Amino acid sequence: MVLGSALTVFFWAKWIGRVQHTGYHEYLPDEEIPFSMRFSLGVMALMVLGTGITTMWIFTNIFVPMSQSIFSFNPSLNWEALREVSNFSALVIFGAVALGGLLHYFLFWRGFRRDWVRLPFLCGENVSSQEAKAHEDVRSYDFHSVGGRIEHSHVASYYFRGIINEKLVTGCLNWGAWLIILVLIGNTLTVVR
Repeated sequence: MVLGSALTVFFWAKWIGRVQHTGYHEYLPDEEIPFSMRFSLGVMALMVLGTGITTMWIFTNIFVPMSQSIFSFNPSLNWEALREVSNFSALVIFGAVALGGLLHYFLFWRGFRRDWVRLPFLCGENVSSQEAKAHEDVRSYDFHSVGGRIEHSHVASYYFRGIINEKLVTGCLNWGAWLIILVLIGNTLTVVR
């Protein structure tokens, strides 16, 4: 679980580095995500949703019996309080989140207009979309500095070029992430039996 959390933080840090260095003009192409990464994220999202919905079932049928077998030597423990917690319905939380999402969509998102979006403020006046289209050497994340000179913004990445190879790291960690998922599923299945 710790390694899985570390991998999640690593991938998010990598994507945040990319997001920081991506232009904000709407005509720029979207970043392509490889199929293996989309598939992995989709499976992970389904597993998060599935375990979220079945949280109390997992608690009642796996963790309560596990704790009773581990702490059975202590008769003074209040087992009724442990069983009482398992009566809570996690579907109430998911229903509230879904209702909040629907309200947000109908009240705010549908009436949203692009002209409300302000470009991010850099160190000076932002370079306009027209300037970025007109000049090839002008990037969308450039800004006007002293005397109207166009400056390039510099964003640091979490990678050290030549030390950490992104393609190699991503390939190895995808396999590692799948192995972690398989181990967690295997452990859960052996405990349930």
